[in-house]
Amino acid sequence: LGDPSAPSGSRGPAAEGGDALPTPAGPASALGPSAIAVHRLRDFWAAPGSGAHGRARWQQTMGSMVLRLLLKGAPWEGVRGSEFQVRVCERGLRVANAERPEASEAFLEDSLNGDFPQEVLVGSCWWALEATGDCAVNREQVLVVHLTKAKDGSWKAPFLPGDPSDAADLAADWTTLRPGPPLSDNGSGDEVDLGVTREELFEELVVQQTEDLVTLRLLLRQAGLDQARKLAPMSRLWGLDLTEDGLQVFLRSRGRPTLLAARFGGRVIPVQTDWSMMKVTREASAAGGSMESRQTVPALSVQLRKASEYRQFWDPVLVHDANSIGGQDAVKEDCPLGELDDDEAASSPTPALEA
Repeated sequence: LGDPSAPSGSRGPAAEGGDALPTPAGPASALGPSAIAVHRLRDFWAAPGSGAHGRARWQQTMGSMVLRLLLKGAPWEGVRGSEFQVRVCERGLRVANAERPEASEAFLEDSLNGDFPQEVLVGSCWWALEATGDCAVNREQVLVVHLTKAKDGSWKAPFLPGDPSDAADLAADWTTLRPGPPLSDNGSGDEVDLGVTREELFEELVVQQTEDLVTLRLLLRQAGLDQARKLAPMSRLWGLDLTEDGLQVFLRSRGRPTLLAARFGGRVIPVQTDWSMMKVTREASAAGGSMESRQTVPALSVQLRKASEYRQFWDPVLVHDANSIGGQDAVKEDCPLGELDDDEAASSPTPALEA
């Protein structure tokens, strides 16, 4: 994914081809109506984050895989979505166009047909035919297939190497997908009751900054996180909405409990925001306070790139809203690096992003 020290906006797959990020559209912005663009993050990048299969380009997060095939040239002129048959089972994808057999063989068979390395959730998969560019004349079409992974994880590629298996051998039941997202993916269908309050999940907020960056780490309670993950994978647990001057971190749970809502002491570049789940090790007082020990806890880390005209030390870094639990407890600002160390990524070897 490029230089690990760079912000995600400069190293993520979206920066490579300008495509939208490969995650389902999340709920409407938690920041409410605004004339300022709201950048929404819902999932974490997997590694590798992008690649090619045949003529198709693919991108993946921990929870999803998206393939995009540009239908370019005379064989695809005037193509309509009704011409395509897109079939999927838990372990494979088959795409065909009976009205254009030669184009189908040249484009589709080598690019959008194969057996998955892991299972997908068939009911959450969908496809669409999207027009490129703004000009209505001679616009080319892109066939986009969204796959939802049954389990969070990184795939080396969307398909196993070699020729696809015979469809009957791979699965007895194949589902023919209709174009467009499923009804359950309307912005609120993925919100469930996680059975945990924000107080049971959140422990502490640590704020660090340099002249260029702000890093926010929401330290979490392991028991609360384990309870939430019983009902939702990490890829469908968190939501982050931000503008150039504020952010909101919330659970994608019924009622959307807010953990952190604040305005910045300056302005940031939202599209260069990086976030990840990780484990951090910190100093903790032992029982009785007589000596210190080291404690490892899960954390949601958010790294923000300051806008060029605001690249200086901010005081304060954050101005919390009233409903921000992150502002109700002690906030440790400019914590020495030796006091809080990265341990390991909890959900992905590389921080990832969703929009």
